[in-house]
Amino acid sequence: MKRNFDFGYIDFENRGEAKNKVTVEMEYKEESGKKRFSVSAMVWNARHSDILTGGQCLDTIAPYIKSPLFSEILRLWKAYHLNDMHPECEHQHAEGWHKLESKKVTLYHWRMTREAMKKQDEAKETALSALKAGETFTPTEEQVLYAGLSFSLTTWTPTPPEELAQYYEPKNPLYAGDKGHTETKALGWLKESEHPDGLLSKACPVCGYKYGTNWRYFPIPAEDEKIIYKLLKEGEL
Repeated sequence: MKRNFDFGYIDFENRGEAKNKVTVEMEYKEESGKKRFSVSAMVWNARHSDILTGGQCLDTIAPYIKSPLFSEILRLWKAYHLNDMHPECEHQHAEGWHKLESKKVTLYHWRMTREAMKKQDEAKETALSALKAGETFTPTEEQVLYAGLSFSLTTWTPTPPEELAQYYEPKNPLYAGDKGHTETKALGWLKESEHPDGLLSKACPVCGYKYGTNWRYFPIPAEDEKIIYKLLKEGEL
């Protein structure tokens, strides 16, 4: 079932006059024995020739609309939109992982200093020269250290590990779109190996399901399902 709701006009462009029409589409359909709930909104320009914003923008337009009907649709959208596409299992959901998945954290990207790269190249060249000459090569502790350094390093702290700090410097952007030294990512897109609070592929302590490795289906409670059907059939509360 699908229905469009008309919420009149708002002053979305802040021009002093409400000329931007708002429409909301709600759908509840069954596929393969599972019912999917979805809601999307559109805010039109004054000519109604194109939209100014659309899709999952109900939070954005909520301050403009004083309607109990819209408030109820907003509640249902927040609770159940795409209820068949949860990255977390029911146990992770109960623990609030879905509230943490969008939390943003900062990652710091580093690259080897020129001096460290020079030392690394020298260690490799010394080893290669000994090999070519058929000589035994026993590296020094310093050569082992430099040979083992990675060209790049990413940390979740604003400084590299103390034992590595002298060999790295902040990464500079190399091209348009390069994130450079800092990058902001959500915990739902980070593994624990990338950030201690990362959720991606983290196992549920109850059932073992690894977060984000599949889509999980959450049925809508019967009481709210009745409200959804009433809205779709009658267009009102």
